[in-house]
Amino acid sequence: LKQNNVKVIGVETTSRSVPLWKSSFFGTNKNSVGGKDKEDMNIHGRHVAFVFGNEMIGVDTQCLEECDELIALPTHGVKNSLNVA
Repeated sequence: LKQNNVKVIGVETTSRSVPLWKSSFFGTNKNSVGGKDKEDMNIHGRHVAFVFGNEMIGVDTQCLEECDELIALPTHGVKNSLNVA
């Protein structure tokens, strides 16, 4: 994906994740992953791949390390997970 200039965004709740509305997906992320400049993180005009994990363990840590950015989709209620079908 990265060889084809696709931005890879991991969707997982971690200490490094930013809420979706603060991510580069909306052009507002001032944080970066791996020391990339904000210009490198801009997704406008690029394809984007979102990586979602399974319900039990989420996204694998090695996969998270390869992501260009990590975002969280905050949920309300007792559970802190999002089911993907």
